[in-house]
Amino acid sequence: MWKIFKCENPLIGVVHLPPLPGSPRHELSLKEICERALSDAETYLMGGMDGIILENYGDAPFYPNKVGSETVASMTYVATRLAEKIDLPLG
Repeated sequence: MWKIFKCENPLIGVVHLPPLPGSPRHELSLKEICERALSDAETYLMGGMDGIILENYGDAPFYPNKVGSETVASMTYVATRLAEKIDLPLG
């Protein structure tokens, strides 16, 4: 853990994504989703968090056995954009 976070007890902020493409309540463009996620991540960075975890809580209802490829692609896209802008471990 020390190799990743440079501390013994890291604080990890959760970036809650709004509904993604393919989700029943999807409304925002990927650009808008990325802007919201980046704003949240920057707030965590300024607040002293040691890492960020990205999750798709807005995609209710959840698919427990298999998520669609559009969900994987959207989350990968957002994670890549965050990693380009925020210097924190991201999962």
